[in-house]
Amino acid sequence: MKISLGADPEVFLCKEIRNEPVGFVSAVGIIGGSKSEPRDLGDGFFVQEDNVTAEFNIPPSFSADEFAENVYKGLANVDKLALEAGLEVANGVASCSFPESELQTEAAKLFGCDPDYDAWTTFMNDKPHCSDESFRSCGGHVHVGGIEGMDPFSVIRAMDLFLGVPAVVLDKDTKRKQLYGKAGSFRFQPYGVEYRTLSNFWIFQPFLRKWVWEATIKAVEFAKRVKLKEDSIEGKQIQLCINNNDLDMYKVIRSKYPDIGIIEYART
Repeated sequence: MKISLGADPEVFLCKEIRNEPVGFVSAVGIIGGSKSEPRDLGDGFFVQEDNVTAEFNIPPSFSADEFAENVYKGLANVDKLALEAGLEVANGVASCSFPESELQTEAAKLFGCDPDYDAWTTFMNDKPHCSDESFRSCGGHVHVGGIEGMDPFSVIRAMDLFLGVPAVVLDKDTKRKQLYGKAGSFRFQPYGVEYRTLSNFWIFQPFLRKWVWEATIKAVEFAKRVKLKEDSIEGKQIQLCINNNDLDMYKVIRSKYPDIGIIEYART
């Protein structure tokens, strides 16, 4: 069966001054839709309110170009709804602390209740907790279909290698992992798996949208040949690299697996 990719990224809404995001605003009551009843925008695109974030869903994609275009359209949908409310999408922001005034609704206080799993331990992850109760984050989850007959744990471990490890270099945000995005984070889905390690950093640039597609295809092909083990040297290095945002460990891993190479953007 042909591989398909979907995504359900989250973004923050804000007011902007001189192109800088300020005054983060809860999406509750602005975007519409919910986890149980997302707002249908047609052609397989949906939006919904998730905690304080605006989340969009795209239809399954079967090529890098289609995936990149669908993510662009999904983001444009949220842009349009935000502008109608006099707001902007906070481009490139994956985590921040919200003003207390924006956290008064029940929805704004509720973190995701559906469990996710750690592909390295194969156990369910603990519910996220942060000492800063105003801290919120945005995911850029990748949904993979067409992997029937494959071990889902092996697929996610390979995605850690090909996406999670390079993201340590590409993603400027280092705080989101206080809540979400540790190595191996995923959910089982009827069509395959949902990889939950990445933040939303990749949705804002065409190059990175295509990179997610290409790296995922590489990961699936790798998982057909190689079974990364939790207690192996490589497995431990991958987890340390992702969980600690360890740039030195990235270099060590890349020396063993040059195929994960990327255009390295300086973290500034």
